[in-house]
Amino acid sequence: MPRGRPREAVVDVRLLEAVRTLLADTDYADVSIARISGLAGAGRAAIYRRWSSKPELVFAAVVHGTELDARRFDQGGLATDLHALVEHVVALLDTPVARNALPGLVADLQTTPEVRRRFQARFIRAERDLIASILSRARSRGELRTGQPIGAPEVHAHLLGMVWAELFLVTDSPVAGDVVDRVFRSVLSTLSLPDHRGPARQGPQPGQQTEDSY
Repeated sequence: MPRGRPREAVVDVRLLEAVRTLLADTDYADVSIARISGLAGAGRAAIYRRWSSKPELVFAAVVHGTELDARRFDQGGLATDLHALVEHVVALLDTPVARNALPGLVADLQTTPEVRRRFQARFIRAERDLIASILSRARSRGELRTGQPIGAPEVHAHLLGMVWAELFLVTDSPVAGDVVDRVFRSVLSTLSLPDHRGPARQGPQPGQQTEDSY
């Protein structure tokens, strides 16, 4: 391992932590590269060696980087794979920091096409590749509808669009588990044969204790 690598990793962590710290108390518009640089104790050059724009840095800090662990979504079947993915996406986006960051970040991407293209190449492509791997496994198991196959870009738009609407637009005080259930069933219904759909979600029965019950 190169001698400089451990220090580079430390700088990575400081920059990402600085973004999350700032976004805990303010929104995206008030988090500047200068503020991130000052809090992290790292120069602008260090930031731009890693991320080409503020949207890329903030997204990496709040949601995910460019390397996604596809193994965590290999649960043995389309329904279980998809449920694990939807649950993970909702958990990432349903946080105070994400709520402060993402509306402004999305708006920022609309103002500069070149920044948006680089963002899509770095992050959206990784997300679609992960979904493509889920669909490929499902296809090999004979779980997908035939005739008019739906590809990873369409599934990505369906899943992300619905999660975004549920968390940020149409639902007051959304309950994460309910959002997961609605999104999961909606996306799965467009993909799978009836025999491969997940079991009905069951809530606690009357008098039954849950993990939150005392």
